[in-house]
Amino acid sequence: MDGQMRGMMRGGSQKDGRTSLNNPPMMREHHLSIMREHLEAVTEITGLVSTGDYDKASRTAAEKIGLTPEMRRMCDMMGDKQFRAMGIAFHQSADRLSEVLKKKDPTAALAALHETLNLCVACHASYRE
Repeated sequence: MDGQMRGMMRGGSQKDGRTSLNNPPMMREHHLSIMREHLEAVTEITGLVSTGDYDKASRTAAEKIGLTPEMRRMCDMMGDKQFRAMGIAFHQSADRLSEVLKKKDPTAALAALHETLNLCVACHASYRE
Protein backbone atom coordinates (compact mmCIF):
# COMPACT_ATOMS: atom_id res chain seq x y z
CA MET A 1 0.00 0.00 0.00
CA ASP A 2 1.48 3.35 -0.98
CA GLY A 3 1.74 6.44 1.24
CA GLN A 4 -1.18 8.17 -0.43
CA MET A 5 -3.48 5.21 0.28
CA ARG A 6 -2.35 5.07 3.92
CA GLY A 7 -3.01 8.79 4.23
CA MET A 8 -6.50 8.34 2.81
CA MET A 9 -7.19 5.55 5.28
CA ARG A 10 -6.11 7.80 8.14
CA GLY A 11 -8.51 10.51 7.09
CA GLY A 12 -7.15 12.35 4.11
CA SER A 13 -4.16 14.59 4.07
CA GLN A 14 -3.20 14.32 7.74
CA LYS A 15 0.54 14.55 8.31
CA ASP A 16 2.20 11.45 9.69
CA GLY A 17 3.54 12.68 13.03
CA ARG A 18 5.31 9.45 13.94
CA THR A 19 9.06 9.44 14.45
CA SER A 20 11.01 8.09 11.51
CA LEU A 21 13.70 5.56 12.32
CA ASN A 22 15.74 6.86 9.37
CA ASN A 23 17.20 3.44 8.69
CA PRO A 24 19.21 2.90 5.51
CA PRO A 25 17.09 1.22 2.78
CA MET A 26 18.50 -2.29 3.25
CA MET A 27 18.00 -2.18 7.03
CA ARG A 28 14.54 -0.68 6.55
CA GLU A 29 13.46 -3.53 4.25
CA HIS A 30 14.90 -6.12 6.64
CA HIS A 31 13.11 -4.56 9.59
CA LEU A 32 9.79 -4.42 7.72
CA SER A 33 10.24 -8.10 6.79
CA ILE A 34 10.86 -9.02 10.44
CA MET A 35 7.73 -7.16 11.53
CA ARG A 36 5.68 -9.05 8.93
CA GLU A 37 7.12 -12.28 10.36
CA HIS A 38 6.02 -11.14 13.83
CA LEU A 39 2.50 -10.55 12.53
CA GLU A 40 2.47 -14.01 10.94
CA ALA A 41 3.59 -15.49 14.28
CA VAL A 42 0.80 -13.70 16.17
CA THR A 43 -1.69 -14.98 13.59
CA GLU A 44 -0.31 -18.50 14.00
CA ILE A 45 -0.58 -18.24 17.80
CA THR A 46 -4.18 -17.07 17.55
CA GLY A 47 -5.06 -19.98 15.30
CA LEU A 48 -3.34 -22.49 17.56
CA VAL A 49 -5.14 -21.16 20.64
CA SER A 50 -8.45 -21.37 18.77
CA THR A 51 -7.84 -25.10 18.21
CA GLY A 52 -6.57 -25.71 21.75
CA ASP A 53 -2.95 -26.39 20.76
CA TYR A 54 -1.47 -24.35 23.59
CA ASP A 55 1.84 -26.23 23.61
CA LYS A 56 2.62 -25.34 20.00
CA ALA A 57 1.31 -21.79 20.55
CA SER A 58 3.69 -21.44 23.50
CA ARG A 59 6.66 -22.64 21.42
CA THR A 60 5.71 -20.30 18.58
CA ALA A 61 5.55 -17.33 20.95
CA ALA A 62 8.93 -18.12 22.47
CA GLU A 63 10.75 -19.07 19.28
CA LYS A 64 9.32 -16.62 16.77
CA ILE A 65 8.63 -13.46 18.78
CA GLY A 66 10.27 -14.02 22.16
CA LEU A 67 13.45 -12.26 23.23
CA THR A 68 15.83 -14.77 21.70
CA PRO A 69 19.52 -13.87 21.48
CA GLU A 70 18.99 -13.10 17.78
CA MET A 71 16.09 -10.74 18.54
CA ARG A 72 18.15 -9.06 21.27
CA ARG A 73 20.96 -8.45 18.77
CA MET A 74 18.52 -6.99 16.23
CA CYS A 75 16.98 -4.70 18.85
CA ASP A 76 20.44 -3.58 19.95
CA MET A 77 21.20 -2.53 16.36
CA MET A 78 18.43 0.08 16.40
CA GLY A 79 19.74 3.58 17.00
CA ASP A 80 16.71 5.11 18.73
CA LYS A 81 16.86 4.22 22.47
CA GLN A 82 13.10 4.52 23.03
CA PHE A 83 12.35 2.37 19.99
CA ARG A 84 14.89 -0.21 21.16
CA ALA A 85 13.23 -0.29 24.60
CA MET A 86 9.80 -0.75 23.03
CA GLY A 87 11.11 -3.61 20.90
CA ILE A 88 12.63 -5.36 23.88
CA ALA A 89 9.39 -4.88 25.85
CA PHE A 90 7.46 -6.46 22.95
CA HIS A 91 9.74 -9.51 22.87
CA GLN A 92 9.62 -9.85 26.66
CA SER A 93 5.82 -9.76 26.51
CA ALA A 94 5.98 -12.63 24.01
CA ASP A 95 8.06 -14.59 26.53
CA ARG A 96 5.36 -13.94 29.15
CA LEU A 97 2.73 -14.97 26.60
CA SER A 98 4.63 -18.21 26.04
CA GLU A 99 4.56 -18.96 29.77
CA VAL A 100 0.84 -18.11 30.09
CA LEU A 101 0.00 -20.35 27.13
CA LYS A 102 1.53 -23.31 28.97
CA LYS A 103 -1.30 -22.99 31.54
CA LYS A 104 -3.89 -23.67 28.80
CA ASP A 105 -6.24 -21.02 30.17
CA PRO A 106 -8.01 -19.27 27.27
CA THR A 107 -8.88 -16.14 29.27
CA ALA A 108 -5.32 -15.71 30.51
CA ALA A 109 -3.97 -16.45 27.03
CA LEU A 110 -6.15 -13.75 25.47
CA ALA A 111 -5.10 -11.25 28.15
CA ALA A 112 -1.41 -11.97 27.52
CA LEU A 113 -1.90 -11.77 23.76
CA HIS A 114 -3.72 -8.47 24.26
CA GLU A 115 -0.68 -7.12 26.16
CA THR A 116 1.65 -8.16 23.35
CA LEU A 117 -0.56 -6.63 20.66
CA ASN A 118 -0.91 -3.39 22.64
CA LEU A 119 2.87 -3.05 22.48
CA CYS A 120 2.69 -3.47 18.69
CA VAL A 121 0.03 -0.76 18.46
CA ALA A 122 1.96 1.63 20.73
CA CYS A 123 5.15 1.21 18.73
CA HIS A 124 3.45 1.61 15.35
CA ALA A 125 1.63 4.69 16.65
CA SER A 126 4.97 6.24 17.65
CA TYR A 127 7.38 5.12 14.91
CA ARG A 128 7.57 4.57 11.18
CA GLU A 129 10.25 3.15 8.96
